[in-house]
Amino acid sequence: MDSMRTKMEQEPIDEAREIAAAIRELQARAKRAGLAMTAYMLEMAGLTAEEAARGGEK
Repeated sequence: MDSMRTKMEQEPIDEAREIAAAIRELQARAKRAGLAMTAYMLEMAGLTAEEAARGGEK
């Protein structure tokens, strides 16, 4: 955790990282199942979650 951030500031970032990881797992499963459009949509959602984890989305 960044020492400059308070616990309240860090919690949403940690949650966004967990969400991004879960989305990436679902994306991989969708690819293996041959669900190209679903995998693509999950990729976009994963990018959004990763951006939020970097503090880009409030």
